[in-house]
Amino acid sequence: MLHLEQNPEKQQYAEWLLKVGHGTNSVDGKVHYLDSMKSEPNSVEGLINSVYPTIQVPGTATDNYLLDHTVLCPRNEEVNSINAKVTERFPGEVRTYLSADTVETPGDELSPYLIEFINSVNASSLPLHKLELKGCPIMLMWNLSPSEGLCNGTRLVVTWLDGHIIEACFSFLTETEIPFVLHRRRFSVHLTFATSINKLQGQYVKVTGIDLQTPVFTHGQLYVALSRRTSAARVNVLFSNDVSESPNIAFPEIL
Repeated sequence: MLHLEQNPEKQQYAEWLLKVGHGTNSVDGKVHYLDSMKSEPNSVEGLINSVYPTIQVPGTATDNYLLDHTVLCPRNEEVNSINAKVTERFPGEVRTYLSADTVETPGDELSPYLIEFINSVNASSLPLHKLELKGCPIMLMWNLSPSEGLCNGTRLVVTWLDGHIIEACFSFLTETEIPFVLHRRRFSVHLTFATSINKLQGQYVKVTGIDLQTPVFTHGQLYVALSRRTSAARVNVLFSNDVSESPNIAFPEIL
């Protein structure tokens, strides 16, 4: 729940956010940030340290901690990379799950594609071939049971792992074209230490990291990322260089 407070700093941030959303805060098409919002150092490791400074300490990652911290990225490529890095720091034994991939072929014809290539296929609608989990936060990628709140985008925390079972609990309530039909059987979840900006619409967190090494690529995406917090405090942004600015895409005519 979002609480409005009579706070000058929050009011100033809200006004700045509105300008970001309308694309009226800069004449050069770029958003200029407060120095306090820049990740120090300006690197992926620096961003992770600012959002998850004690993630490696056993007992730190409570449900509330995982609810209140996240890194947002424009593309899934950066999401997967940061998730892997944070998982390495996360305490506990890792369990690996691999997908079972098959290619649809006419009749009894054999697939002309090597299994290694099939396993490497990645698209936003597909879970990764290799999933490495600990007792960490995950997100559903399909509507498992909407009546029970288990929908695409639902965030959960892993409580137990077995060979063919993932037990998890609530912690809070353009496709790549491939020249064949791919069937991938695997748990339809992915890690969510980091997630795509679009996946977190409507949710608010207390500590937000935003990876803008790759610029946003669609209308309103930057506004969504920056508005997961109600103030500039504890918003950490990773830029492509040492200049605290990034491109913005906003079309006022469609607002």
